[in-house]
Amino acid sequence: MARNTIAVVIACLYVAASAWLVSATGQAHRNSLGQADLAASSVTETSTGRAESKSDRGRVEETPAPPPPPPPVVKKEPAQLADRTVPKPLPPAPAPDPNVTAPEPAPNPRPSRPPANPAPSGSAAATPGGARKMALDPIWESPMVKRKWDLSHLSARDEMQLGAQLNSLIMHFNQPVQGGSSLERVETAASPILANRSRKDIDYKFTILDSDAVNAFSHPGGYVYVSQGVFSFLGEDEDAALQFVLAHEIAHVDLRHAIQCLLDPDLQKMEKGTLQQIYGLILPVGYMDKQEYAADRWAYQQLIRLDHTRYEALKFLRKLKGYAEVHEFNNGRAPYQPGPRSSPVDNHYRSHPAVWRRLNELEAATAPASTKPK
Repeated sequence: MARNTIAVVIACLYVAASAWLVSATGQAHRNSLGQADLAASSVTETSTGRAESKSDRGRVEETPAPPPPPPPVVKKEPAQLADRTVPKPLPPAPAPDPNVTAPEPAPNPRPSRPPANPAPSGSAAATPGGARKMALDPIWESPMVKRKWDLSHLSARDEMQLGAQLNSLIMHFNQPVQGGSSLERVETAASPILANRSRKDIDYKFTILDSDAVNAFSHPGGYVYVSQGVFSFLGEDEDAALQFVLAHEIAHVDLRHAIQCLLDPDLQKMEKGTLQQIYGLILPVGYMDKQEYAADRWAYQQLIRLDHTRYEALKFLRKLKGYAEVHEFNNGRAPYQPGPRSSPVDNHYRSHPAVWRRLNELEAATAPASTKPK
């Protein structure tokens, strides 16, 4: 009996253990399947950026279709453009006030001179350095500079007053040389030439300018200026050449060349004052060809009268001819080129007719008369 009871207990324990083992194995299998289903059903990001779920598994991935072409551009008829807003043009820039700028070059009354086409005065882009400062100087608004003189009835006294005012304008922009022997040398050389001038009611005043340019000029009222560069160009023993320089400038005053230019109808129409016209036009642009040739002949005659030889009377122009070739105004009538230390009056010699033409004209006009052999 006891044996049977033990066998029954062992059999029951075996059945219970087997049932537990089968249940545990089945539960583990179901858990693994559940985790696989959870992982498969989770949302993943595909390479095309599309969300994929469990229901999508097993599908064949399709190649994305190309984007549709852009709609054709339809050209609008003019009637369709009528409602477009047209931008309003900007208002024009105001014109610069001519009263605050340096005098503008006027139309050239000399038909024998080619146009120089200088840059418009008063323009900051065209006037660098000191030239820009000069163009904006308030002196150009002064009544003295803006005054238009009556030149048709100009007495010697009026001319000297005009010359004194013009001299003050030149001294405002150009530095004179104080002291030194150059002024004494100039006045000594000019003295015998002045003795033969025709307008003895005009007094003369000489000024040495602190400029390296080989240059000299004069203006109404008997004012003559010689740049320091002339004395570097001429040796101490070349007084005859210096006298030619001075006689040429004295001739412009004695023959009233500047007054004749100012009476030109084209200049008379300008609104610029007389001082503006002389400083901004005549001095940097020069006189007419015929006036320059006349001043050369007058100077030559004075040197011959002072017992200089023909060689000495022609020496300055011959020497200046070589200088012009080196300094790029061989053909003359060079326009004024503004620079940091330049002044419009420094351009006076460069604005003359070509030196070789002046020399040819003077040699032809003063050639000794030839005699035919008997």
